[in-house]
Amino acid sequence: MESSFRQKILFGIRTKLILLTVISLLISAPISTFIEHELRYGLGFHVSAQAGTLINTAISIIVTTILIAISFQFIVIRNIHKIIEVVSRWAKGDFRHRVAIRSKDELGRLSVHMNEMADEISRLLQAVQSASN
Repeated sequence: MESSFRQKILFGIRTKLILLTVISLLISAPISTFIEHELRYGLGFHVSAQAGTLINTAISIIVTTILIAISFQFIVIRNIHKIIEVVSRWAKGDFRHRVAIRSKDELGRLSVHMNEMADEISRLLQAVQSASN
């Protein structure tokens, strides 16, 4: 089951984060080149090769970290909050609500299975109520 589950996920969370890292590195290269150029020619600073490498590395790390943090907020945290909201209603016995995550990543698959579980619990509760009447 686990291997088929992994095969069904085209763009899982891990893949999205890897793509974001690559994109951020592609974005950070021209930014760091521009800053290094401005330091050398705009402000007249002497920038050694080591300092240039340090500037490029620092900017790459900063841009990558910012993009991953922002993306993580939208890809993971926001969906986890949706799950928590619905599950807290289920904990109070209100099984009318469903997790509304439509992505095809791991959290989307989790929400599908959680909704199926809630459907089954609702059916079982109705069966118990019908049997007790």
